Amino acid sequence: MDSIFTNVVTESEGLQTRSYANAGASEFDLKKIDLPKALPEVYFEFLRYSDGCTLFNCEDLDSFQFFGSHELGKENKEMEKSYEEDWDDSVIIFSTILGEGNYIGFKMLDESKYQILDCFHEYVPEQWEVIDNSFDEFLEKLIDMKGKKYWLVS
Repeated sequence: MDSIFTNVVTESEGLQTRSYANAGASEFDLKKIDLPKALPEVYFEFLRYSDGCTLFNCEDLDSFQFFGSHELGKENKEMEKSYEEDWDDSVIIFSTILGEGNYIGFKMLDESKYQILDCFHEYVPEQWEVIDNSFDEFLEKLIDMKGKKYWLVS
């Protein structure tokens, strides 16, 4: 897969980080995504631009890996298997926080409305907290805060 940006170096909390992204997904790849629920259109738009990316990577710790079209189905099946009967079918995991085992996901409220969740691995899905109500705003805040988990800042 071609990269649309590679080794963009940034400073986050005094550390040098790197961000990189894949080229956008094809319509064929988007149609092959295997999820029990439809993704929000905003994430399809993201995948058309970048079929997965990693933001603020510092030695694979505390960085955000956004899943591409080929990873979404596999990652969500693994999460469902891990949580068994506690799994919430309205959740779609779209990012992992490398080095933590935590995830970020959509909670689909209906076909067009969703919430962004902090999928903290020590809690069951019904305990996951809402971070935001917009993927664009979530991404913008994450970038503005240079990868700092703004929803945990008091």
